[in-house]
Amino acid sequence: MVTALRRNGASRAQRDRGPGGGRPRSAVRTPLLQGRGGWRLGGALEHGGEPRDFVWIVAFLLPLAAVLVTPGIGIACIGGTGIGVPGIGILGFRAVGAEAPAVEVADSPSRDPESSGESRWDLERIEGDSPISDSEIRRTWIEAGSIPGAGLEALGRRLVEEGFLEARLVLRHDDPAMPAAVLTIEAGAVPVWDSLSVRVRGGAEPRAVPPQGEFDRDEFESRVWEWAESWAEAGHPFVIIEVEALTVEDGRLRAGLRVDPGPRTTVEEVAFPGRGPTKIEFLHRWIRYQAGETFRNSDLARRQRRLERSGLFQRVEEPRLEPLGPAEVRIHYGVRERPHNRIEGALGYSGEREEISGHLDLALGNLFGTGRKFAFRWERLEAERSRLDLAYEEPILFRLPVGAKLEVHQQVEDSTFTLDRFEGGLFGDLGTDLRVSIGLEYRRSVLGAEPSDVVRRVSTVFGAAWETLRPGRLVGSRAEASFRTGRSRIQPADGPDRRERLDRVTANYERYWRFGPTLVLRTEARGGGLSGGVARDLPLSEALWIGGLRGPRGFGEESLATRRFVLGQLETGVALAGDQGRAYAFVDGASYLALGAGGERREDGGWGVGISNETTNRSVSVDYGIPFGGSLGSGRVHMRLRTSF
Repeated sequence: MVTALRRNGASRAQRDRGPGGGRPRSAVRTPLLQGRGGWRLGGALEHGGEPRDFVWIVAFLLPLAAVLVTPGIGIACIGGTGIGVPGIGILGFRAVGAEAPAVEVADSPSRDPESSGESRWDLERIEGDSPISDSEIRRTWIEAGSIPGAGLEALGRRLVEEGFLEARLVLRHDDPAMPAAVLTIEAGAVPVWDSLSVRVRGGAEPRAVPPQGEFDRDEFESRVWEWAESWAEAGHPFVIIEVEALTVEDGRLRAGLRVDPGPRTTVEEVAFPGRGPTKIEFLHRWIRYQAGETFRNSDLARRQRRLERSGLFQRVEEPRLEPLGPAEVRIHYGVRERPHNRIEGALGYSGEREEISGHLDLALGNLFGTGRKFAFRWERLEAERSRLDLAYEEPILFRLPVGAKLEVHQQVEDSTFTLDRFEGGLFGDLGTDLRVSIGLEYRRSVLGAEPSDVVRRVSTVFGAAWETLRPGRLVGSRAEASFRTGRSRIQPADGPDRRERLDRVTANYERYWRFGPTLVLRTEARGGGLSGGVARDLPLSEALWIGGLRGPRGFGEESLATRRFVLGQLETGVALAGDQGRAYAFVDGASYLALGAGGERREDGGWGVGISNETTNRSVSVDYGIPFGGSLGSGRVHMRLRTSF
C-alpha cells in the first residue's frame, strides 16, 4: 500500500511499514484497470444450444505496473513481496462460435458462485503445450473455486510468472448439462525485449540499463530494484519508480518507466531508543555519523552491524526512518543494552603455611559510557603458582577509524617456568563483518630453577576476525586467525647465546546451522602450530594448550601441551527459551604433536551431553565429557559461569 505523508506542507510518498515500524516494505500500484483484490469477468457465461469456446488472450501486462517507494530499500526490506503481479486483467476474453455474450472487466471481483451467478466447471481434459504441469493446473483451478473467471485469471497469472505473455487459453464447454470442460493452453513463445523508455521527473539523467534477450520477470524486477537502490544510495530514499506501460506485440516487449526521485535527503539525527548508560556522542562516533550528512542507503545495514559488533547490546533492531521535513529524516536504531561489568572472586588462607590462595576476575566493559574496556584477573592456586592478566581496549583512537589494545600477562609455574608477556596493537573494521589487527609482542621466559635459561622474543602479530553471528540468534558463523612471527634470543645458563626463529599460528572456525524452529547444529574446528625448534624439546611456556571446555572435553582444562594440533567439535541439539539456551549431545576429537623433540603424534577425544543458557545478567554452560574408551564414571564435568552487572 502506498500512503501520502504531508510534513511541513510537503507531500511525500512513503512505503507502508510492518508492525512496530522497521524497514519499509515494497509497494505495488496498478494505475490502469485496477480492481480491489483481483479481476473477474462481468455478466454471466450463458450456454446456448451450440458449443461455445471461451478464449482468453493475454495481450499485454498493464497490471504488472508497480510502484517502488524505497526508504532503506535493498537491506532485507523487500519483505518477500517484490514488485509482483497483483492481478491479471482479462483483457481479451471473447467467445468463438455462435452469438457470444457480452464480456466486460468489472471493478470488484466475486468468488461466491451464489452471489455472482457464476457456475462451477470441472476440468475434464487439459490440452495444448502448457509449461505448467497438469497436476498444478488442476490444483490452481480447484483453489480458484472451479469458477471459469477466477480459474482463468489464476492460470493466466501463472503463465505470466513463467514469462509467457501471449498465451492463449481456450475453455470449451460442449454439454451444458454436464459441469465439465476442456481447457486448451497454447503458451506461445517467451517474448524478447524491444525497448525500455524512462521518464524522470525534473529531467535527471536516467540510470536504467535496458534488459537484453528474452523477458525474465524476476530479472526485470531485480533490475528495477537495483535501479531504485542506486537512487537511494545517491540520497533519494523516497524515490518512486512506476512501471507505467508494459506491452507485448508479435513477440516484442516494450516497457516504460516513470521515476520521481523525490528530494535529496539529509540525516539530521540518529537516535537509539532503549539506550542505557552509553553516551550518544560515543555511539555517533562509533557508527561514523555526522549531523546533516547526505542519506546513503548502504549506511543503514553497515551501522546496524557496527552497533552489533560493539559488544554493548543484546539486540539491535532494524533501522526506522522518520521524516522531519521536506528533505530531512531521523533514523532510529532500537537497542537493548547488555550488562557491561563482571566481578567474581574467591579467597582462602592457610594458617599453618601462612599462604593466601584464590582468584579475582574483574571486567569493566563500558567505562564511563564510552565503550572502553578494562579487565583484571589474578589467580593463585598454591604457592609458587600464580597468574596475572591486565587488558585495556580503546575502541576509537584519537577519533581515527581504528582502535587500540594493550595486554600484560605474567605466569609463574613453580620451578618449571616464569613467563612475562606484553602486547599492544591496533585494530580496525573492513566492511561490516571483517576486523583486522596488527601489533607487537614481547615475551620473556625464565626456564627452570637457578641457574636458569632465559628466552626473549619480539614478534609481529597479525590477526583477522570475520563474524556473521547476530546477538541472540543461533545462526551464522565466526572465523578468527592470528600469526606471530619473530626470532628468539636464547641465553642458556651454561653456554653461548643463540638465536632461533619461532613462528606461531592459530585459527578457528565456528558455525551454527538451523533445521526448523528448534533443531540446532553447531560445529567448530580449531588448529594451531609452532614452526621452528623441531630438533629440541620446547619449554612449556611456548606450548599451545588444549583440553577442557573448548575441546576435547573429558580432559582437564588446558591439560594437553602441544606443538601442533587440529581439533573439532560437533554438537546437535535443540534451542531453548527463544534461542537463549540449548540442550545438546556432542563429540570432540583432536590430533596433535607433543611438545617434545620429534613431536610424537597422539589422538584423543570424548563425547557427552551438555546444556547452556544465557540471560541478560548471566550465562552458564555445563558439559559432561567422557574420554573415548572410558567408562561413564571416568567422565569430567566442565562448567562455565559468568555473571554481569
